Amino acid sequence: MGSVFGRHSRSLIAFLMVSAAGPCSFAGKEYLAKAGEPVAPNQLVVGLETGASIQQIVAAVAPHAVVSLVSSVRNTYLLSLPPGIQAAVSTLLAAQPLVQFVEPNRILHATVLPPNDRMLNEEWALTTVQAAAAWSYFPDRYLTAANPGANRVKVAILDTGVDCTHPDFMNAGGSSTDSAQGGQLDWSDSRALVATTISSPACPWQDDNGHGTHTAGTIVAATNNGAGVASLGFPLQLVVYKVLDGTGNGSESNVSSAIDDAVAAGAQAISMSFDGDGYSQAVQSAIDYAWEHNVLAITAAGNTSNTNLEYPGAANHALTVAATDSTNTRASFSTYGNWVKIAAPGVNVLSTLPTYSNTFGVNYGSLNGTSMATPHVAALAGLLFMANPGLSVAAVAQRIQQTAQTPYTGWDQYIGYGVINAAAALGGILRPATQGSLGGQVLDSINQPINGALVTAGGQSFITAIDPTTGSSDGLFRIANLSPGTYPITVYASGYSTVNLQAAVVAANQGTPADRQVADRLARAGTAAIEALAACEARPTWFRPAAGAPDPQLVARHDVRAAAQAVLAQLELIGIAWPAWDAATRGEMLGELEESSRRLVDQADHFSRPAI
Repeated sequence: MGSVFGRHSRSLIAFLMVSAAGPCSFAGKEYLAKAGEPVAPNQLVVGLETGASIQQIVAAVAPHAVVSLVSSVRNTYLLSLPPGIQAAVSTLLAAQPLVQFVEPNRILHATVLPPNDRMLNEEWALTTVQAAAAWSYFPDRYLTAANPGANRVKVAILDTGVDCTHPDFMNAGGSSTDSAQGGQLDWSDSRALVATTISSPACPWQDDNGHGTHTAGTIVAATNNGAGVASLGFPLQLVVYKVLDGTGNGSESNVSSAIDDAVAAGAQAISMSFDGDGYSQAVQSAIDYAWEHNVLAITAAGNTSNTNLEYPGAANHALTVAATDSTNTRASFSTYGNWVKIAAPGVNVLSTLPTYSNTFGVNYGSLNGTSMATPHVAALAGLLFMANPGLSVAAVAQRIQQTAQTPYTGWDQYIGYGVINAAAALGGILRPATQGSLGGQVLDSINQPINGALVTAGGQSFITAIDPTTGSSDGLFRIANLSPGTYPITVYASGYSTVNLQAAVVAANQGTPADRQVADRLARAGTAAIEALAACEARPTWFRPAAGAPDPQLVARHDVRAAAQAVLAQLELIGIAWPAWDAATRGEMLGELEESSRRLVDQADHFSRPAI
């Protein structure tokens, strides 16, 4: 997804990623992992023909791979790759004539029983999102108080608080919900921005409503502790921010402050199961800040059963969640519109409730709402960050969307890109990205949203509108279901100069000035390659070959075409892997691309001059 921002719409941020495709001569060599099949991340097993050199093949396809011998008698090797490029390298290896086979390094497990939580068979949502298969990607599997796991990612929840005494936030063998003592809740970072009304509370952020305890249980209820329910994100730890009072109401100022606190606490995802009427610049700025610091905000679409704008669900940079039922159909109450990004179970969702009297029930209960759908997505985001340290927030959002279960191709205003599939998201089984979207916000010179702005791209138009209920404007737009490619964008608003931009519909790392600079450099390289390939087909015959000599024009065409295709291949690799690479690898690969582009420009320039 590309995004457009600027003075009247900020600078465009999009990677120009183009690829050349052709027929594969040797089919059947690439053995892909099935959905939910656990594999070692960033590793491939490669078998070669007798006498073939792994060094030569790797140098041509994946020069940054580390090679280990598996079998000398069968000429088989293990390749360890930089993060994010496994799928692309696998395809390239399979096309090499001396490669017999290439496959992921599959993980084998001793048979493991399902968790023993008493109410597990009532949690249809966990079956729908393929939680059991997703858990296989975490080798320590179920946690105990004595062995609570290592490198646990933090997910923040902004809600009515959590019952910090609930036994289903205590892992097996433990007596505390505190993650420092083997539990599931991060007491040291949790905070109450709204005081609880619970008498003599066990923690300042103790839930006096019930809503927050329910959404928290969906994310991190202790699993395999012999009690209650299981949760999708049990390997995670939860940071609690009580921003809503006992009636379920709260202020924008507290929400925006809690988002900042969650970023400072090291949370990687933030779950927000609430909504309100009208646009909030304070909350929007906080969500932008989280995105820029690689923290993903997950928000509820709302329960209006219509297209009324709900906030922060409609916020830019938020992953907005619709609710679905057991048939993967939009729940009748779920708000829909251009801001919906993804969907998750939100009907009759069973989870924890406070162990004392509250609005919804005691101990456990089933609730409906996009509030129940949102924590499923937050849990999945946390698991992705935990399984792939260093992954960018854009890559996590893309992976959640590109692995969703969907009855159609592309995006839909009711359930976004479909219902989450945790196993596929963790297993790297990405659905081909046949369509994408352009979304963003139209702002004036002092960053105030503009209503009534006309945004046009790909033959479609979108008008940023005033909310008919509140009279507020958010300046947000979305043009959906665009095929991959480069599109001119026109932004027009009365009283402002028309802005003309260009966007590529691809996966993009967005947000900072450094990202925009990189995007510009990649776009220049892609443009040079496309223009050079066009020149190969369009130039007249300018070269005069000597008698009996090869036609130098044909030689020049071959050289330019080969150089351009090499640049395109580098762009494709960078477009896939960029979010997962560290700074050193990014710099090295970008430098190599720019050097290749410079050589291409020199060759194309020479090719364009007629011989004398």
